Formats: sequence, C-alpha cells, structure tokens
Amino acid sequence: MARHLETGIVRRCEELFYDCEWKGDSEECCDLLVPVFTEMGFCYAFNSRHAEKTWPWQTQSLPEQFIEAFIHETDAKWSFLFNSYRNDTTIDIYIHSTEEVAGLEQSPQHSWDRRVEKVSFSVKHTYTTEDARQLSIRQRRCIFANEQKLETSTIYTYSTCMRQCRMRRSRAYCKCVPHFYPPTKGYRMCTVRELECIARYADAITDVTRCACELGCTHSVYEVEKLSEIDSTKALTTNSLETEFVSWPMVRYKREVLFGWVDLLVSFGGIAGLFLGFSLLSGVELIYYFTLRAWCAVVREADTLKEERAQRLAQPKPPYNLSLVPWWKKPPTPRSARPIVVRSRNVHPPQYSPPPGYNTYLP
Repeated sequence: MARHLETGIVRRCEELFYDCEWKGDSEECCDLLVPVFTEMGFCYAFNSRHAEKTWPWQTQSLPEQFIEAFIHETDAKWSFLFNSYRNDTTIDIYIHSTEEVAGLEQSPQHSWDRRVEKVSFSVKHTYTTEDARQLSIRQRRCIFANEQKLETSTIYTYSTCMRQCRMRRSRAYCKCVPHFYPPTKGYRMCTVRELECIARYADAITDVTRCACELGCTHSVYEVEKLSEIDSTKALTTNSLETEFVSWPMVRYKREVLFGWVDLLVSFGGIAGLFLGFSLLSGVELIYYFTLRAWCAVVREADTLKEERAQRLAQPKPPYNLSLVPWWKKPPTPRSARPIVVRSRNVHPPQYSPPPGYNTYLP
C-alpha cells in the first residue's frame, strides 16, 4: 500500500530531533513527537489526538486512551523546545488545538528557516453556552462537539469535518481515498496506481466551497505574536526552536443567547399587561376554560346531560297554529290542548271545510 511505502522512505524521529524540553524539563523527543499523516504530508505532532497508534520503527506501544498534556500557571516555563539535525530544509510549524488536525484549510503559523530561535504565540478560546442549543445550526453558525457524528472522528471540529468531506469526494470520484487519511470503515485506501485518479480530480476534491462545514462551538485560534531572531553577530542559523505562550491568562470569548423565546414571552406579557391588562396567565386561563374545562365538564356530568335530554324528549310537543291569517290582522286565540282521539280505519274522513270566518278576514 502507499501508506507502507511512505513510512519506508520518511526520516525517523531519531534522525530528526534531539534534546527536547517540555515546560523546562528535558524529555525524550520521540516520546513527545509522534508521526501523523496529514493532507500536507507526513508530520510529527506533539500533544495531538490524531497521531498514529502504530508505525514500523515503533519502540514502545502507546496507551489506548490519549493522554492530553496541559500547562499550569505554576509551571516554570510554558514552552516546548526541540533541536533538529536537518539544517538544509524549511520546516512548517502548525499550531492548533489537540482535537484539530493540520489540513488544506489551515496555513502554517511559521515556516522555520533556522533564523528564529523562539516563536511566541497567543490563543483566543471561544466557547458557547448550552442555552444556544435551542437555536438551529444555521442560526448560531456552529456545531457542538457531540452534536454531529463524524465517520473519522469522535469529536466534531471544523478541520475533521472538512477532512471527511474531502474523503467523501475522493470516494465519489475515484472509489477510494488517499493513503494519508485515517483508516475508516466504508473507505478503501487507494493503491499507487489509483493515486493518478486522485491527482486528476485534485481541484474538484479540494474545492472547499462544496463542503458545508461549520466551526465548532468550542474552538481556539492560535496567532503568532512575536518571532525572536538569533543574534546574527554570533551565528547565522540555529538548530533549536522554542514555541511558548506569550502571556497568561489567555483570552476567552463567550457566546450565549442574549434574547431568546422565553425573554420574548416575558417582554410580550409585560407590554400587554401594561396597555391591556393582559398577562400570560390570563391567556392560559382563557384557553383552559374553552378547552380542558369544557371537556372535563362534559365527561364529569355526562349522566346529568343524558337525563336532561331524556326529559326534553318525553315532554309533549306544544300545539302549533296552522292558520293562514296574518298575526297583524288578528292574533290567534289561545286554544286548550285537545285530547288525542283514536278513530277506526274504516271511518271515512269528513269533508274538508274552511275554518270559521275564513272569508271574513281575507283582504
């Protein structure tokens, strides 16, 4: 595979670095710097969650669970220092958080040509409160770490999302992904011959405008504040580079919802109560009386309603006056209810005769 071929030609850690220091204490370089495959090439990373677990020249096994390194205010130094055997090449320095990974969307903070002995950087950390989850991703323009599951990482970050997007596009164009991507279920590694297809569609695969990725709701931005060059009167180049925090504490930004739906309801209730004497409780009671209360009354008094209906049906119907004389001519005289007369069917009905005085009141 292409990955095995690359690990066979890259320089080992022991051939590149020596005399490393972490927070002022001397450390073994290859215990701190571990190899990692990135879109920028084969790199050595410090304190990275995406480092390779195994490699051919591995001398000791790494722990299954990643152990993150921290600095504290009481530490003697807030820096990492290394010395390099190579003095004929420029080394790109990428500074990012533990969860991020160097990619095409990120530029190196510094390209070290051995004329700088110290890089001082600052960090600006941004976090979002939990009440922002009520907003959609499109509204808040960020994604929480556990909100969207990625195929290549357990924690969502902008760089890992962009990496997965390019992996999908590589699979769509060439049915495989390059060797520098992490082994992932459903993604086949390209062979050396298939890398020609990747090179042919490189522009389409790396088009960032086709990836709908948002920043993480918790992310950090690292900026170089100061580059300390060596004294040119003593030496032209140096083999040592130290990266350190420029100051303490770091800048931290907080994103929160200042005016949400609850605030809108409270404001609306206050305005309506001031001008109309209306409150949210009054509106709830109004809905309650016309819905829940009415339904409960029907269910609770169902027997009483049935009895009242039966009584209404049992009452005799009142007599109806079918006279054709308008009431404005002569109001009808009240009549007493006549008893029901039952006649036999063989009796012929009487001849029709007009009611008394029928012709008298005609106009």
